[in-house]
Amino acid sequence: MLPPIDDAVLQSNPEFATLYNTLTTAVLNDDGSTMNDPSSKERDAIREKLKKHRLKAAKEHLLIDALSTIFPPPPVEPKPQLQKPKRTTTTMTTSTQPSEPPAPSIQSSTSTELPAPLIDLLLLLPPLLTTTDLDQQQQIPLDPATLELLLTSPPLSDLPTLLPHLWPLLSGSLQTSALSLARHVHPSTNPSYLHRHLPTLGASIASSTTSLSAAKRDLTTHPRLDAAAAVADLQARRGDALATPRVRPRGPARRARALRLAARGRSGLSDCRDEAAPSPH
Repeated sequence: MLPPIDDAVLQSNPEFATLYNTLTTAVLNDDGSTMNDPSSKERDAIREKLKKHRLKAAKEHLLIDALSTIFPPPPVEPKPQLQKPKRTTTTMTTSTQPSEPPAPSIQSSTSTELPAPLIDLLLLLPPLLTTTDLDQQQQIPLDPATLELLLTSPPLSDLPTLLPHLWPLLSGSLQTSALSLARHVHPSTNPSYLHRHLPTLGASIASSTTSLSAAKRDLTTHPRLDAAAAVADLQARRGDALATPRVRPRGPARRARALRLAARGRSGLSDCRDEAAPSPH
């Protein structure tokens, strides 16, 4: 990381500020490495391949996670529906007799239970797609005989006919995950309007990540600047303290000090004379 420079230093030295801006924007990276490295093109190509691989791995992870979290919806209980009684009308010569209302007829609604082959497919696909060694985190390839047996046996052999029933479930699982993520990105939004943020969810997450990185960089830069300013202040104070001469008292203070010293001298002299004088017998 490049050493931080105080804004006051840059403002008081415009030429150095221009040089520092050129170094930090066109010559050096944030970590201090040069931008004009001959092997930068190769690194950029490798970085682009890595980005594509990470994007593909993220899509596979989301797909497998969505398949693993799909659960069949609960069956809908049949609700009784009452039919309106039909009123029978007769001619004017005969008396109108009300007909007895028929007994309520119960119409059973279609159950939303998933077919058994689709449930078997949902149970088989996640472990089949995540066949990895837990110790070495490496994918374990299936032998050709086992793979052929799986592909030629139900439910994988019925995959073309089951796909129209699988896509709506997969789409609903992905939308649920996206809404949960949007709820964390936009916590103050009404849950009924979270679906409006789904088209811009990726851009919002990227913006939040950039802001977080900038905040971390500021947290590491400002304390260093404050510490450097505090050290410079202490050094300046120490230099001023060493350079300041000792001020001797002048005027009335100096005269009072001289009088005190003279009084001490007289009292000491009188004491010596008293000790030297002979005592009378």
